[in-house]
Amino acid sequence: MKSFSVACAIFIFISLEANAQSFTLSCEDKATVGFWFFGASGDVKERSEWSDDRFGDTWLIEYSGSAKKAWIDGRETFVSIGNKIAIMIETFDNGIGKTVNTYAIDLISNKVIGTTANGANMLRQSTLKGKLVEFECKRLR
Repeated sequence: MKSFSVACAIFIFISLEANAQSFTLSCEDKATVGFWFFGASGDVKERSEWSDDRFGDTWLIEYSGSAKKAWIDGRETFVSIGNKIAIMIETFDNGIGKTVNTYAIDLISNKVIGTTANGANMLRQSTLKGKLVEFECKRLR
């Protein structure tokens, strides 16, 4: 009976996720704080710095209403939705560096925050970057 209850709970959770309403948000970065680390290379010494910088860009965040289908700027991404909150995760690898971006979306207020973590090795120098972003978003649907 216990396994039946667990199976029912999983089914209900998946059904709730699958039945979330679709949405499209158009977002701009409102505020960003970043951390940069530059590794030592040759005559260049290791250094790190904090920054208040913006991407100065826009993001189109879309969710189809199906359990795991979402897009950020047209790129399919992982999504987990429940209790009026969406979490989206996207990764990139360009052969030089790797990046992971995460987004937390409050589906009631349309408030979005995001993070990015990036590491790269280029021209014998390593860099690490992390950013926390507050977005200003408008719901298009």
